[in-house]
Amino acid sequence: MVAAPLDLTEPGTGSIAFFLVLEEVFPSWVMLAVVILAILLVMSSADTMFNAIASVVTADLARLLDEPEQRTLWIGGRVLTVAVAIGAIVIGAQGYSVVELFLTADLLAAAVFVPFLAGLYTERLSGRGTITASLAGMAVGIAYFPFLRAPLATVPGVTELLPEPSFLVAFVGATVVSVVVTVIGTIVGNAEVDLGTLDRDIRGLDEQVTDGGTGVVSQHSEGHR
Repeated sequence: MVAAPLDLTEPGTGSIAFFLVLEEVFPSWVMLAVVILAILLVMSSADTMFNAIASVVTADLARLLDEPEQRTLWIGGRVLTVAVAIGAIVIGAQGYSVVELFLTADLLAAAVFVPFLAGLYTERLSGRGTITASLAGMAVGIAYFPFLRAPLATVPGVTELLPEPSFLVAFVGATVVSVVVTVIGTIVGNAEVDLGTLDRDIRGLDEQVTDGGTGVVSQHSEGHR
């Protein structure tokens, strides 16, 4: 709203209008301070994401491998973290619009959030059913998503099959299809997942846990207090 009257916006620059206004209206030191703050905010989010990736990968490797060594888990988590970081750098170097990236992430979230939540509350939905519902929602959303039309058009024979692009249909379609497939997977599936393990194996951060993981503080520990 402010950038347009100042003739600062051009086609493709809408996502950086805030910084264009700062550069035009405020002195250089204000612009520098805002850029530093923005970088710090991004670094904070990226740091949290990398820590989560390392934790999840380490936990999954421990289940997939046969008694892996601690060093193996450590290397696996670090390697995948570096791979994700390199992928993020490559995508960022393409100069995509911030709005485009946010909408793409929101489209993926629209396709997976219902199967994800359903897996926390129903014992019948299997892991395959959850993944199938998510992929089905993504497929419908991507087919209608305007920003992904160009990459899809490079695949031979796909252009003629693509429907008319629409943000509304992409987001609604991704959500509805994932919900329908999730319901079908819940009805026909019989995974018999023991959700009670979440209460037994996952503890709150404020709960006192000993090295053995029993959740009980030993008398020796109490004596040192």
